[in-house]
Amino acid sequence: MFNKKIAILIALSSVFYLNYSNIYVKDGFDQPANYKLLKMALMIAQSFANLLENANLAPEYSFIRNAIDYFSISGLNNDDKNFKMEYKIFNDVNVRIYGPADKDQILPIMIYIHGGGYFIRNLDSYDKFLFTISKEANLKIISIDYRLAPEHPFPIPTDDCWNVVEYVLKNAQSLNINPERLILAGDSAGGNAAMVLSKRLAKEKNIKPLFQVLIYPWVQLAFARLPSSIFYKGGLIPTSHVKMKLWYLGFKEVSEEMINSISSNNHTLLLNVKEKNLIKSYMDLNLIPDKYKIGKNYYDLYKNLPLINTGTLDPNNILVRDKNFAEKVKLLFSEEVSPILASLDQLKYQSKTYQIACEWDSLKDEGLILAERMKQAGVAVEMAFYEDCFHGMVSLLDRNLGFVYSHKILKDTINFIKKNI
Repeated sequence: MFNKKIAILIALSSVFYLNYSNIYVKDGFDQPANYKLLKMALMIAQSFANLLENANLAPEYSFIRNAIDYFSISGLNNDDKNFKMEYKIFNDVNVRIYGPADKDQILPIMIYIHGGGYFIRNLDSYDKFLFTISKEANLKIISIDYRLAPEHPFPIPTDDCWNVVEYVLKNAQSLNINPERLILAGDSAGGNAAMVLSKRLAKEKNIKPLFQVLIYPWVQLAFARLPSSIFYKGGLIPTSHVKMKLWYLGFKEVSEEMINSISSNNHTLLLNVKEKNLIKSYMDLNLIPDKYKIGKNYYDLYKNLPLINTGTLDPNNILVRDKNFAEKVKLLFSEEVSPILASLDQLKYQSKTYQIACEWDSLKDEGLILAERMKQAGVAVEMAFYEDCFHGMVSLLDRNLGFVYSHKILKDTINFIKKNI
């Protein structure tokens, strides 16, 4: 019996070691153990999610969401009585407000939209990040607890955020905020939503935010064949990016056939010739400045992969057989889902931008292309590029399991806000 327990322990230890040692860590990264432990925890959660999904006990997205929420660490230890955090409901949407306890101050306002692929994360993970910005930059921050996909698919998450923006503008006086000093901000999917809102404000209300802060934004959901997307794959979260996209479109049950129709790039055959040519120009890899490609061999490895497939769809393909599926999938190319897929005439509606990009990020390329295209459209863009950072860092400020560069990003963001507010 003792030998059996030892054998099981050795087997489990071996599996852990093999997985741990095989986790990719960027050369020169100074906290590899922290990253690997975090990645291992997420891999274990993903394995359980797959088991429960296959046994029809719980949806994959639900288990992943609950697991990440359970382990979300606020990291906030507020012993400053001059600053507070409170909960409100604006236009039926839950929000969390950070700011000075002195209600008589009229302050600039930042509206923040958290990341998580539109299907995970809550406000807790961003407490320390947002509270610190509020305190150091002396502004009020409203963080939006928008509803999540697939239960609440596109356009519900962005519409929730829009409803909060409308409430804030309408009630600026009672909130003691200055609407002329409005900032929109978000990370990953939250950066996507911030861009959507920025354009809506400009076009529908003739209002341009003072600026927007886009933290490694997820600005297109249509393509997975960009070099950084292939080389860095999904990053920390092992969940399939194709599934995330389909969940956002409202598909709770995602079949292998659905996944293959996107991962094979066959969904690009839904586009007409004009759409294909326009989108190729929007996502041109040549727009990425050479300084971000130096020493990165994955650009040579993947530069010839076609962004858009040629030919026609097989009549038996699900994109032909299932018109509802095809109709929804084509939304991936729309500007409100993929805001980078817009003409320069539309991108000009974006506000001045502080954009954060990381080398160690599958979204690196689309972020860099976005910055260049917005500059072409006449938008002022300040790019903060971090060679040794990875996607998701801003919510990892915990004293024990956090990362040094998370604090660097936080400090730089505060400095930009203070200079431009």
